[in-house]
Amino acid sequence: MEAPLDGSMLAAQYNANKNSVEVNQVPIPQCNDNEMLFWGHTAEKPSGNTVTIGHENTGEVVAVGKDAKGFKIGDKVGCLGCSYACSYHSIKGCELQEEQWVAVVGCGGLGHLAIQYAKAMKLRVIGLDVADAQLQSARDLGADAVFNTKTDLDYESKIKTLTAGGCHAAAVYSSSNIAYRDAPKCLRINGLLMVVGIPQKELSINALDILLGKYRIAGRSSGIPQHMPEVIEFSHKHSIKSHVTTYPDINDINNMI
Repeated sequence: MEAPLDGSMLAAQYNANKNSVEVNQVPIPQCNDNEMLFWGHTAEKPSGNTVTIGHENTGEVVAVGKDAKGFKIGDKVGCLGCSYACSYHSIKGCELQEEQWVAVVGCGGLGHLAIQYAKAMKLRVIGLDVADAQLQSARDLGADAVFNTKTDLDYESKIKTLTAGGCHAAAVYSSSNIAYRDAPKCLRINGLLMVVGIPQKELSINALDILLGKYRIAGRSSGIPQHMPEVIEFSHKHSIKSHVTTYPDINDINNMI
């Protein structure tokens, strides 16, 4: 391994006591023999109520362990990680046929990837969000229709008309309880509610709706490492790309979030 890096670096950290993100000085971590270290990731162990945020980082390799293969100092590296995997598996897990309808509820980080995966699987896609900018992005990515669920009071009936009865599945990428409450209204009878986003409060499910087959519920996460090759190969084949916004200074972190 190259000589250890000394000193400290800046890191954006979540302070649980203050419920806020702050920029702090932290020691530069050292990588083990089978690891590499790159700017953009601290690799430090969480200390109490303060933890460095983020886990899908990009950066430049600055140190390489003696047993780490395939990378050298100066290489640019990035992560095709759980955001891609989660979006892919959640759409695939709906088990839809070509030309069937899926509603993507929440068209931001995971949702904009899900739209790309759904279109690559030849599904018809409806994007639902409360932000017009996200909906425009969804349209640009190929969504067949988009609706602002906050301003369009008739969106549910419009979806039922457009899809001849409702979507075959609705995948919720939002962490909003309201999004989960309203998503089943977009489904046809026995449609599938795919749980992805994690809301702060517990979900409220009508047991009778499930019992009578009004709709079904499933959930998908990023999966296990053995499932990643499938995601990587599909993403490469269909040119699935994440929208990335860069900021020049780590102190812009609160503007970003």
